[in-house]
Amino acid sequence: MSSSDSADNISKWEERVCINSGRKFYKPKVSGSLTPAVGMLFKSFDEAFAFYQRYALAAGFHVSKAIDSGSVENSKRIVRRNRGSKRVGCNAHVKLILEDNNMFKLYFFEQEHNHIFVEDEDIHFLSAARIGASKVDCKNYRRDLNLYIGEYDAEMVVRRLIRKKECCPGIKKNYTVFGDIFGFDATYKSNKYDLVFVPFTGIDNHFRNVTFGGALLGSETADSYRWLLRCFVNAFGSEPKVVVTDQDAAMKRAIKDVLPRSRHRLCMWHIWEKLKTKVGPVLSANTDFNTRMTRVVWNDTIIPEDFETEWHSIMFTFGLENHEWLKDMYDLRFDWIPAYYHGEDLAGLMHLQSKMYTC
Repeated sequence: MSSSDSADNISKWEERVCINSGRKFYKPKVSGSLTPAVGMLFKSFDEAFAFYQRYALAAGFHVSKAIDSGSVENSKRIVRRNRGSKRVGCNAHVKLILEDNNMFKLYFFEQEHNHIFVEDEDIHFLSAARIGASKVDCKNYRRDLNLYIGEYDAEMVVRRLIRKKECCPGIKKNYTVFGDIFGFDATYKSNKYDLVFVPFTGIDNHFRNVTFGGALLGSETADSYRWLLRCFVNAFGSEPKVVVTDQDAAMKRAIKDVLPRSRHRLCMWHIWEKLKTKVGPVLSANTDFNTRMTRVVWNDTIIPEDFETEWHSIMFTFGLENHEWLKDMYDLRFDWIPAYYHGEDLAGLMHLQSKMYTC
C-alpha cells in the first residue's frame, strides 16, 4: 500500500505494484462468506451471478455478465465469454462450468483489478445498489411498453373504460354531487396523434379539483365541441348551472347551442395570465398597478359601480385608456368580473373555480 493512501482505503483493498511495468493492481478486502472461491457450486447461472454481485457491491465495483469492472463467465454447454471490461480494461472475473449434475461450478477467480474501488459513501451510485429506477430504465420501460401496445392503444383505452363502468357503477356520483359548475379546457395535445385532450373539472366540498370526465377531439371546432357537450349531457343526464372556459369562440358557440340553460363564464385565471403579456413587462412588474388591478378584479365584495369607477381610474393613471385588449376585457366584464355575480348562485365557487380548474 502506498503512503498516499488513506487509512480508510487500507481496510478497503490491498495494492500490488508490478515490478516490470510499474502498474498498480488492487484486490478488495471482503468478508470470506461473500468472497468467491474456486470449487463453489451453484444451482443456476443466475444464482452465481447474484452471488458475484453481492461480492462486487461489498467491494465497491460494478459487475456484468460480459463486460465492465468485473464479469461472470461460463463455458461448456453455455456460450463462453473470456474477456474483461471494455471500459477500463479490467480483467477481474470469475469463470463457471456446467457440470454433468447440472450444477454450475466456479473454476477460475481473478481477484485483482486495475482500478480502485468506490468508497462506501458512494456505493449507492452503483447500479446493483440502486433503489427504484434510473432515467434510462424509465426510457427503456416506455419503449418496451409502446412496442407492446403497438397500434392497439385506443382499443385498450376503450376496454378499460368499459371495465371501469362495469366495476364502478357509482362513478357518476361526482357530477351528481358537485356538477353544478364545471370548467373544460382544450390546451393539452398528444404528440402521437395530435388529438386534443379536453378534461371536465369541478370542485368538491373540500375545494379540491374533481374530474367528471374527459375526451379526445380531432379538432377544436364548434361542431367538435357541440358533439362533445351532447355526449356529456347524454352520459350524465343534466346540464350544469355554470360552465367556465377560456375565450375560445368555438366553445362559446357550442355552449350556447347545446347548453342553453347553463350560464357561460370566462376563466379569470386565463385572462389574468394574458394581462401580464398584454400590458408589457414594465407595467406587469409595477407593484402599484398589480395591487390595484388585483383588488378590483379578484374582488367579489364590491358592487359594479365601484368596480367601474376604480377600473377607469386605473386606466387613466397608467395611460391605458386606449389599450385595445383592456377595452375588450372591459366590454366582457359581465362574463368574468365577480362584482357582477352578486345576484347569482355559486358566485363564490365561480371565483374559485376560475383559479383552480386549470392548475
